[in-house]
Amino acid sequence: MSLMLFPLKNPYALNSEDIESLYEQFKADFIDNVVMLTYGSISYPLDVKAHVVCDCPFEGSSKAERFWHIITKKENDTFKRNNPCPEEQEQNRIYCNARASRIHWIRYLIENWQDNVGHPSIKTYYQEHGTKESRLIIWDMSRDFLIVIKKLDRNFEKLLVTSYIVHGNKKKRFKKEFKRYEEKKPLGCEWF
Repeated sequence: MSLMLFPLKNPYALNSEDIESLYEQFKADFIDNVVMLTYGSISYPLDVKAHVVCDCPFEGSSKAERFWHIITKKENDTFKRNNPCPEEQEQNRIYCNARASRIHWIRYLIENWQDNVGHPSIKTYYQEHGTKESRLIIWDMSRDFLIVIKKLDRNFEKLLVTSYIVHGNKKKRFKKEFKRYEEKKPLGCEWF
């Protein structure tokens, strides 16, 4: 599978033209079309909560909060933060070129994850996150790219939480989690 990076005019800065291009990709992939997460012969709709929106700092138009979450990363430096979302937790984020330039990988990997099970570089496992949450991790190790999907309680829906590049200590953490998961002799269907 050959995945190119999304073409950005100025990949290192938040700018109107690139934000609009990225949002068009996100909208085409997740709002205008329903992404289905398939396990076996059953498909589950993937929710991106398109109705939860934040104002765009350039155009003044609203964009899905999940879009901003996908193209930004947590930032502890208050002077660098630039996420326009009014949610306090989301404002602690900064534009991330590495995430943004891979926005179009997300749908592809979600729709094809089942075909890639057994592929040496694609790892999937289920992660407990707190007492009430369980998450599906789709990790393309060859590209250091990871997608997180949360199971929602209602109507078998699944929520796209985020996606990001896995570096350094996080890579070690996910390798350790995956190893622990495999040691439990999972069936592979427990999350669904």
